[in-house]
Amino acid sequence: MANTQFFTGKSSGVKNPEKPINQPRKTQFFNPQQERMGTERTANILLLDVSSSMSEAIGNGDNRAKIDGVKEAASTYVVGLPSTAYLSVITFSDTAEILFPLSQLGTNKLEVIRKIQSIKVQNSTNMIAGFECAEHQFEHVALEGFIDRICSLGDGMPNEDPSPVTDRLKASGVQITTIGFGENKVSLDEDLLRRIASTSKTGTPLYYYIKDTANLTGFLKRESKTITQ
Repeated sequence: MANTQFFTGKSSGVKNPEKPINQPRKTQFFNPQQERMGTERTANILLLDVSSSMSEAIGNGDNRAKIDGVKEAASTYVVGLPSTAYLSVITFSDTAEILFPLSQLGTNKLEVIRKIQSIKVQNSTNMIAGFECAEHQFEHVALEGFIDRICSLGDGMPNEDPSPVTDRLKASGVQITTIGFGENKVSLDEDLLRRIASTSKTGTPLYYYIKDTANLTGFLKRESKTITQ
């Protein structure tokens, strides 16, 4: 297991020209119901917001912190993955932290779950650092013939618009799904989350508002079942 790595955003510490990067690919469009059914090999990154607002209550009668709902749902996602799946788990707040580097899950499932369960909330919402860290992972683990996928999950407004990074990722063929979580939609910049998400063939952004843990867990469980390699 690699040592924990941190990224501050604005490309700080992200690029390493000595390692190979993925070649640019044509922009791809994704149908959320039909095109994510395990017919393509995928490299998957869970990008989790651990900013201070994630300590607030989920709502809808659930007094647990939103981060606890995220940890439950993300752990269920990992449980559902085959050992052959390629996965990375990244958190972001002031900086981004790689909890599990992009690699085949193998026998590391319990270790990944333990790392997810150990997550603690921090401070700000540096989404740029999170997406740049994900970009770094894809650039340094070149998987021929794989579709790169990011599932970004959070509850608030980022410090700064990450669109320059997400536009670059999408232009290279990366699929981005964004999830806004929690009862309080007031704190969500839904326009931004729709804009940075990839687009289906029907023109629908791959953005989902999910207000409670049960639905979030169900969503990620279904996502894990689409990964069959």
